[in-house]
Amino acid sequence: MKKLTLLLILFSAVVSARSGGHGNYRHQPETIYICRLTPFSDFHIEAGITEDLARKNTARRCQLSQGDGSIFCKEADAKCSVSKLITRESDLRKAVVLYAESWQKGNYVEISDDIPDLSRTDFSGTLSSVVIPPGWKVRFYEGENFTGESHTEVSGKKNVTNYGKKIRSVQIIR
Repeated sequence: MKKLTLLLILFSAVVSARSGGHGNYRHQPETIYICRLTPFSDFHIEAGITEDLARKNTARRCQLSQGDGSIFCKEADAKCSVSKLITRESDLRKAVVLYAESWQKGNYVEISDDIPDLSRTDFSGTLSSVVIPPGWKVRFYEGENFTGESHTEVSGKKNVTNYGKKIRSVQIIR
């Protein structure tokens, strides 16, 4: 957790430096990918500006302690999530938040783009509640790559306990 916080602070400083320290200079939030590998009791987390780069960075960090070519440090096994570094107040809450527990509690992940395979993100919980920004709709699919039965929800805070672990992909409709 300390490494994650440090990474977010580091990337925030980079974005601030790139924007000259003025929050309203940049118009789009910076997208970063944060990936983790947890062989045994070790915890390796790294970030990158692309998912591939974040996976490579994480695997490399893992191999420093587990050894080069370790089967426990495969890029493909890294769990990744996408995050936006907000540089303007108006960019806040432009994401759907998925929660593992009812009433918007527990493990959560914020998404602002379609997720074709929810298992490749850091969200490993049962989908029990969601917060959808005003004017947005979200379609939840029971299959990967937006296949299978779907359920559409509109903006607001909702408990969706009947979805459970069935949801495999998420499509945002603005």
